[in-house]
Order: sequence, then C-alpha cells, then structure tokens
Amino acid sequence: MKTKNILIISHGEIGTQMAGTGIRYHYMAETLQAAGFDVTVGFFSPEYMPDKKFHRTYNVESVNIHDFQESLHWADVVIALWVSEAILDFCNTYKKLLIIDMYAPVPVENLALKIFSSKPTTEADEFAYTSSLKDYRKFLENADAFLCSNERQIDFWLGYTFGANQVSPKTYAKRDVFKQFLLAPMGIDSKQKLVRAKPLYKGVLPGVGEDDIVMIWNGGIYDWYDGTTLIEAMELVYAANPKIKLIFPGTEHPNKSLPKWQETIDTQERARELGIENKNVFFFKKWIDYHDRVGFLLEADIAIYTHKPSIESEFSHRTRVLDHMLASLPTIATAGDYFASFVRQHDLGRVVPAYDKVALANAIVDLAKRENLEITKHNIQKVRAEFDWTHTLTPLVDFLRTNPEKVCQVATFRPTPLQNRRLRHIKRYTPVAAKKAIARATPRRIRRKLLG
Repeated sequence: MKTKNILIISHGEIGTQMAGTGIRYHYMAETLQAAGFDVTVGFFSPEYMPDKKFHRTYNVESVNIHDFQESLHWADVVIALWVSEAILDFCNTYKKLLIIDMYAPVPVENLALKIFSSKPTTEADEFAYTSSLKDYRKFLENADAFLCSNERQIDFWLGYTFGANQVSPKTYAKRDVFKQFLLAPMGIDSKQKLVRAKPLYKGVLPGVGEDDIVMIWNGGIYDWYDGTTLIEAMELVYAANPKIKLIFPGTEHPNKSLPKWQETIDTQERARELGIENKNVFFFKKWIDYHDRVGFLLEADIAIYTHKPSIESEFSHRTRVLDHMLASLPTIATAGDYFASFVRQHDLGRVVPAYDKVALANAIVDLAKRENLEITKHNIQKVRAEFDWTHTLTPLVDFLRTNPEKVCQVATFRPTPLQNRRLRHIKRYTPVAAKKAIARATPRRIRRKLLG
C-alpha cells in the first residue's frame, strides 16, 4: 500500500487563536504536505476549523464522529490523538494505517490532576481515569504506530504494552512493538520572523526599568508547578541584585470552565506576604494571546519554570520550553524532567534542585550576569534548529515514506464489528438507566456488549 493520502484528526482549533494541539496539527499537516503527501485535517468539532483567511497548504473538512466512513475511506493513513471504537474497527477492516499521537501521556496527566488537587477523589474520578486507561489499551492493541515526545515516554508506553500482554515470542516477529514508537515531539518554526514591537513592560510597567534583567514565566502556574519556592527565592534575589525582575504574563485563563489553580493563588499570596509583589515580582492578570506571547518573550532576558518532583515531571515534555528556544532565551529549570536534562547537557541555562530557594536564588543571580547570558544564548543557537518542525517530524515522514503496512493484530480487545450497526445504535441512544435495568436481566455475555 502506498501511503499517499493522510487524514489528521485535530481535537484543537486551527487558526489565528490556535494553541497546543491545534498548533501541532497545523505544522504537522504543513510538513507532511511539503514532503509530498496529500493531507486533509479533519475536525470532529466544526467550530475548530480555520476560516478562509488563514493561510494553509492542506485541505480541511468536518468529520462526523458517528458517520465518518466517507471521510476515512479516502485516507490511506489516519493520525489522531483519540478515535472511537468504531473508527478502530473501520481501520482494521479496511486496512487503514492508524497512527495514535501520544505526544502527551494522558493517563499520567489525568493522575497528576488528582495528585495535586485539594478535592477528595470520587467514584466519578476513578471511572474517568479507568476509562482513559481502557482507551489507550485499545489503541495500543489495534493501532499501527505511535508518536511520542521523548525516550522516557517510549519507556512508559513500552511497559504499558508488556503489561497489557501484547508481547510474546510467537507474535513479536509480526508485531515489533519497539519499532512502532516514533519520536515526533512538538516543534518550533525556527524560520519564523520574530518581530519585537513596542515595549510591553521594560520602561512601561511601573517598577521595571529599561535596563533591568527580566525573567519570564511562560504559561500558567498549574498545581504541579512550584511558584511559591520561586517567590521565596526572589526575596533573596532582591537583596543580591534589585535589578532582576520576574514577570508572570498571564495568570487568569480565558476558559472560565477550567479550575482555579491553587498554586496560582498560593504564588500570588506568597509574593504579597513577602512584600515583593510589584517590587521585583509582577503578575499580569489578563491572559496573553498565543501570537502576542512572542513580544513578551523577545523582551525578556531569561525564562524560568520550577516544578514539584512527581510522576508528572518524570514523563512530561514541557512545550513552554520550546518558546524559550524560539526566542533564544536561557532557561532556569527544576531538575527532574526531560528538558531540564537537556538544558544541563547543552549548557542552555541553569538547573536546580526542587524546593531549594537558596540554590534557585544563586542560579538566578549567576545567570543574570551579562557574560553568562551571552555564553548561554550562543549555546542555544547551536541546538535551536533541532527543535524545528522539519526536524522533530522527520521520523514520522521517514516512516510514512517506507509505505508501511498494517501490523499483525494480537489484540486481547476486539472492537464491536462494523456490521453490528443495530447494537451500536442501541448503545448510543438508550439511556444509561435503561441500559442498566436491561443488563441486570440479561446473561453476562450480552451484558458486556450492551454496556460496552
């Protein structure tokens, strides 16, 4: 099979307001299109589609999550973060190559949300988490390749695959799971024209001078980060060098349905308690739009993030650090995650132990010296091209150019057959209470099918 037609299913908005997943699939589509493939980006949510003014080289279309057959019949390859059980079976039945994008380890992220939450764990939380594990088991058993962001994540998913009993001497020759995992992390457009417009805070924000050394916290202060230790370090920094300032560009997310992060609250309160808010620490409440963030980054001298040591940091791939590379910003980071190791290996900033405010303050003061900033910026230029989309997506492009075929299915899970449409219709539209009542009066074999 020649893999010429590729359908990427995006779960994020693509256009002038895109972020995260939308950015990833825009650049993935552009890169694959430039490599000679015919690419369409499909959207289960039509409101995420770009308007006609947004420049792109690929096609876009709305994909009905239930009646998807027409959209998928065209494709040789389907790439997605998540697909339904019906789509899994469709790809198996019609020999569509299915690539699941696992650039963020969702089970670990879901676990971290509860680890750092002050709310008690409920049965609903347990059910949602267990359901996500089942989804990924289905993906690992039925898909043909998987995209990961770093080697740690590959180790995580390989362990999951062995634990799911998908590896045996008898089947390994037909299904080499090690070769199924491709490194294809988020990237940057290193050729992007970076324009620094009017000043945004240096010489503009009261308390921040034009010649101050400014550190920027790029992104939200989520509960797995550690803003409070950073604030305590900034009290020590002020005594050593009052010209070093720290800004948090956006602390209030525009999506009001998201929880109020306790670490955001604690970080701001600690700055007030120590009397350094609006002295050498500044909070911008308004969220910074994606495209406006470049101006904030270009005006800064250093980027910083500090986190709590946890399973989240072990398997994370902090996309905010890519913005540091885009703007050639030296980075100060807490030890423990992938990017901290990369920063230390290539001397791109400073790496400090968790919860050590003295070590953190010393690192900030040391890196803020002009000669150290220049050395670090020079080192960033040596590795910056490694983060360009054309480089990060090379393993995916190379894989597709080999015209790969469907791998041998050794799944212990089998999707509901496409032919059983009546059962699927019943499962979709029967109320949960009615399904449970029916299930109680049916044999176990039928009950499993009904409750899915």
